[in-house]
Formats: sequence, C-alpha cells, structure tokens
Amino acid sequence: FLAQVRRALKRGLIEQSLWQLRVDSALMILSASSRVLLGDGCSMPLVGFGTYLMSPEQTRSAVLQALDLGYRHIDTAEGYRNEGEVGQALRDSRLQREDVF
Repeated sequence: FLAQVRRALKRGLIEQSLWQLRVDSALMILSASSRVLLGDGCSMPLVGFGTYLMSPEQTRSAVLQALDLGYRHIDTAEGYRNEGEVGQALRDSRLQREDVF
C-alpha cells in the first residue's frame, strides 16, 4: 500500500485535502476526496469508511453520516453481516451508485 501511495504522490494522482499521514519522511495530505488511480484505470478513494464489526442496527445511520461528510469509499463485505444496511444507506443517500466505491 505504501509503495502505491508513494507512486501516486510522485505522479500527482493524490489531491490536496484535510488529513495528514506520515509516510517515511514525506507528509501526505488526505481527505475523504483523496483518490488513487488503480492499475485497471479505476479511481479509488484513499480514505474509506469501515463497517467491520459494526452492528446492523448502527450501520445504516453511520454510513449515511459518513456519506454526508464526504466519504465515497465504504468498506463492506458479506462476512461483516451488515451489507443490507450499507445498501439501504446508499439508497437513502440518493447518491449515484457509480459515485461510491
């Protein structure tokens, strides 16, 4: 991951934003809108909102708040057992599906 971030920095693929992350001696500025270009040409947000170990009862509200704050990368998986609530939050947000990774 760090090697990919370093390459993205050198190529100017990471936008300036709000959060800071120290990578070796370089200082990166990250936000919910910071993105990296993947090998297949897809652009992925670097900062994601994780839903692992989040109860289904908390998930919909938390994901809606994350989307409202600008997150466009939601980490979910069938094994997290809250996929339905993540999907419902995406539908309730009225964002276009292609705008969320």
